[in-house]
Amino acid sequence: MNILVTGGTGLVGGHLLYNLTKSGKKVRAIRRESSDLSAVHSLFDSLGAPSSQWDLIEWFEADILDYPQLDEALDGIDYVYHSAAMVSFLPKDKYTLYQINVQGTKNIVNLCLNHKVKKLIHVSSIASLGRTDSKQVITENNYWKESKHNSNYAISKYNAELEVWRGKEEGLCVAIVNPGVILGPCFWGKGSSAIFDKAWAEFPFYTNGVNAFVDVRDVAQVMELLMESDISGERYILSAGNYSFKSVLWGMSDKMGKKKAAYEAGPKLRQLAFYLDWMKAFFKIAPQSLTRETARSAGSQYNYSAEKATKELGISFLPLEKMLDYSIPKYITYKEG
Repeated sequence: MNILVTGGTGLVGGHLLYNLTKSGKKVRAIRRESSDLSAVHSLFDSLGAPSSQWDLIEWFEADILDYPQLDEALDGIDYVYHSAAMVSFLPKDKYTLYQINVQGTKNIVNLCLNHKVKKLIHVSSIASLGRTDSKQVITENNYWKESKHNSNYAISKYNAELEVWRGKEEGLCVAIVNPGVILGPCFWGKGSSAIFDKAWAEFPFYTNGVNAFVDVRDVAQVMELLMESDISGERYILSAGNYSFKSVLWGMSDKMGKKKAAYEAGPKLRQLAFYLDWMKAFFKIAPQSLTRETARSAGSQYNYSAEKATKELGISFLPLEKMLDYSIPKYITYKEG
């Protein structure tokens, strides 16, 4: 089995590489020239992987937007896991989001077709399912609707999925996973790891917004399961449940031995936080970290159903308690080390 993994230096890709190599599979993983492998090394070390396991990875230098490089990377490849993506909610990143998430996926799909790849597993997001003002339960059957609640990130992931479905229509065997907020260790300072930092710093505010959360180990497991199955043309929401940001933050604080956030950040306070953050960025005091979308979504309640995955794939998702038991000790070591 000749396997290619994109996004191997990220949270999902790193865990996928660990799983694949643990079972003795040789894997080719794409990395950019500037990529830092220290987080992947840290993950392998924290899980007790021997050096022989790391040696099963062939790191291939290629940029997902460089078609000739990608063409070379896919030479001799039969199976592709596509987890490379950019996550950002900042307006200034709109063009880059499109380039990496949409054009990058288009490149992968086209080359999979050209190289007659046997199967492509694409990592999307629950964001690609769209969001509405209602509190309806969102499933894989939801249709995308234009809405002011759709971030540039969500739009880019939706359009990336369209490229994958196009590939299916042209004869490519595909499956898509739509994870909720992914929690996992070692890739600190990126994406969803920000909530760990809030708990550690004893950030005093919480929100009662609700979203789907999932352990990174479950995401990697489902990706492998789908690759090894006869399933094609399907997508699956991956979620252990719909948790409030308050419960996640408090759960982290408990396990870190930190003081819990005591004050609820309502709509007015979140809007004020956005303006203050914008002003700091405008006057070059600090980089912008909040947007109108993130301020609004932090208080929104979205409910997703992973019933299709549990029924059709037979997976039991790890609950929040086990997610935190896996990640928090590694985070403490990171902070205190």
